Amino acid sequence: TPVDEEITSLYDNLSDETKNSILPKLKSDYTVTFQSNKERLQPKDMTTYNKTKGKESYKALAKLFRTDEYKTASNEEQSKMVANVFEKSGKLAKIDTLLSKGKDEWKVYTDDFSGGKANYASAKKAGISAKDYYTAFDGADKDDNGSVSQYEAYKKLEKTKFTKEQKAVLWAKFNKSWASKNNPYLGGKIPSSGKSGSSGSSSGSSKKSSSSTSSTTGLATKQVNSLKNLDLTTNTLSKSELKAMIKMLLQ
Repeated sequence: TPVDEEITSLYDNLSDETKNSILPKLKSDYTVTFQSNKERLQPKDMTTYNKTKGKESYKALAKLFRTDEYKTASNEEQSKMVANVFEKSGKLAKIDTLLSKGKDEWKVYTDDFSGGKANYASAKKAGISAKDYYTAFDGADKDDNGSVSQYEAYKKLEKTKFTKEQKAVLWAKFNKSWASKNNPYLGGKIPSSGKSGSSGSSSGSSKKSSSSTSSTTGLATKQVNSLKNLDLTTNTLSKSELKAMIKMLLQ
């Protein structure tokens, strides 16, 4: 497919140091971390996980590869974009799987949150759903510097359909240190893009997810085990291994 071909092309054009950064390391133990504990995935859970991760990865990559931002980026920048897609798809797969197991939706959607975002009581009281709460913060860090400025938070919320009252609650969740007098939905001045340096560390950041997992469907056991045990930080994949890896990730 065009998606497979683009990943293969990008892989071939990367330096040895960054060549395998676009591919997530496969896991041999089928578990996800939930509420700081290991949650074992049964075969039916693995089906849910892999179906969601493959579907979300393929959909997001197909969209990414059509953007001017991707087309004009350097190979190293493109590799980071692709890696981010796989990371996000893994998180969505974890959520979908845990929900299918009957876990509390608010605990599931906020499991990787830290700081002010982890305290969702006020958002729930404001009538915001768990899913909308999760997506409200997605992609807000436009400059990818690890924190969300007040301007970035405002621009993100302005693209949503939340009420003014709900936006006020969400804006404060991005960073619990932000003064309420600066909340643009509570009478504060609309933030300008030049104030990004004053944002501080955003509570919108998430804990590193350890939920990535993999499927073995359609591949020989020996080949699958070889890929799972391969250290992608020190080994370069052969053409056949690369194709098998991509097939496994996007099936």
